[in-house]
Amino acid sequence: MPEFRSYLNTLHRDKRLNEVLHPFMSDDAVSRLIHTSETSIGQQRITGRLSEDGFLRFLLSTDNSPTHCSGYELSEERMKKPLSHYFISSSHNTYLKGRQVRSRSSVSMYRYALLAGCRSIELDCWDGPNNEPLITHGPTHICFCTTILFADVIQAVAETAFITSDFPVILSFENHCSQKQQV
Repeated sequence: MPEFRSYLNTLHRDKRLNEVLHPFMSDDAVSRLIHTSETSIGQQRITGRLSEDGFLRFLLSTDNSPTHCSGYELSEERMKKPLSHYFISSSHNTYLKGRQVRSRSSVSMYRYALLAGCRSIELDCWDGPNNEPLITHGPTHICFCTTILFADVIQAVAETAFITSDFPVILSFENHCSQKQQV
């Protein structure tokens, strides 16, 4: 147990943490971690020592989360900091069903991303026929990706953006449209 406590407090611990807000591990806390990590389906395997299996269970447990579980709890009261202080689930080339070249574009990918909790999506906008902007990955004669209508994507966003979350959605526009189609 002293070796595990020393490891937790010196090597495993982020040295930038404030000791008042994030105190060093006590003997009792280490004992509880060992007990939890060594308990397998209700049976205590080793008393007071951490086995290789127990250490692996500790590494994969919520006790070893890179962020405190409370950080995943969202509420309007906690959302008062600048945008750069938050991890935002985002999507690049949201419209593509496959790779960046020779792939199919699909409106359903926007629905899927938003329903999966994504809060930042990308729209690569290009001039389309009849003054209707398209979304695709680059000029179609170079990337060979299919196109979808900008209007269909915006409709899908409107329908699904706030089903799983009330928090804002960031629309990242890669704008290649002419002045006329931008309007």
